[in-house]
Amino acid sequence: MYVYFFFFFFFFSCEGNKKAIEELKNIYKQNDELKSQDDIGNYILNEINEQNNEQLKKKKKEKEMEKKKDKSFILNLLTNIDETKENEQDIKLKEELKNYVNLNSLCSYHFDENNKYDNYLTPTFPN
Repeated sequence: MYVYFFFFFFFFSCEGNKKAIEELKNIYKQNDELKSQDDIGNYILNEINEQNNEQLKKKKKEKEMEKKKDKSFILNLLTNIDETKENEQDIKLKEELKNYVNLNSLCSYHFDENNKYDNYLTPTFPN
C-alpha cells in the first residue's frame, strides 16, 4: 500500500513539476521576447538620440556662423565708414556723366523744322 501511495504521490509530483517546468519555459520565453523588444526599442531610441544630437550640433554651428557673420559685418561697417569704395563701374559712370555735362554745356541747340523727333532742336558742337 505504501508503494501505491508513493507511486501516486510521485506521479502527481512529476505532473506538477511538468506543469511548473512548462510555465517556467513560457515565462523565460516571454522574458526573452520582452528583452529582445526592449533591445530593439533601445536601439531605435539611441539612433533617434544620435540624430537629434547631430541636428543640434548643426544648428549650433549655424548660429555661431551667423553670429560671426553679423560681427564681421558690423566691424566692416565701423571700419569702413570713412572709406568709400568705388568699383570700376561707378568710376566709369561718373566719367561718362562728366563728359556728357561738358559736351552738353559746349553745344548749342538750333531750331530745325525738318527734324521732328528732337522737338525741332539739333545740337551743334563748336569746332
